[in-house]
Amino acid sequence: MPGYRQPKDQDIAEARRLVKEAGFEGVTVEMNTSGADSGSADLAALVKEQLGKAGINVNIKLTGNFQDHVNEMLADKFQLTYTNHGASPDPDEYIYKHFHTKGARNYYKFSDPKWDQLADKQRVAVTPEERKKVVREALAYHAEVVPNVPLNATLNQDIYRSYTHGFGKPVQAYDGLMYFDVYWMDKH
Repeated sequence: MPGYRQPKDQDIAEARRLVKEAGFEGVTVEMNTSGADSGSADLAALVKEQLGKAGINVNIKLTGNFQDHVNEMLADKFQLTYTNHGASPDPDEYIYKHFHTKGARNYYKFSDPKWDQLADKQRVAVTPEERKKVVREALAYHAEVVPNVPLNATLNQDIYRSYTHGFGKPVQAYDGLMYFDVYWMDKH
């Protein structure tokens, strides 16, 4: 299967061919990311390396902090950007907030009438089955229009002591991260 073969020589050769065919061989792009944490810089370096193998040169521009990075995205001062954000168990966080034309975190200015229609439709679906169907349609459409390329996802796996109690339904904060509303320990 392309993209998963080992060794990668055949996939890299195919990527180089496609880049050349599209007229992008040897092109140099600037990719900005936040220099506030090493994780973003490390993943930007990985993207640079991978695109270099395909024939696209990348210059990485690190901002001093995450807010400067967001400000550059809002001002359209980027060609390519690597950013990270929290996740939510509700797909609306991704489908609407990040990619709807009016989405609060649509820093990339992605605008597509069909996407907007799907994002709106999943918000008003009456039954879970109806919503699931629309979300799956949106994900399939995402693969066609490719507004972004998700590079990684993390899953926190926590271990709790036996005397930690009260973890209820997690609540989502403004930043997309998950927090637990009530917990306590019966010893210190």
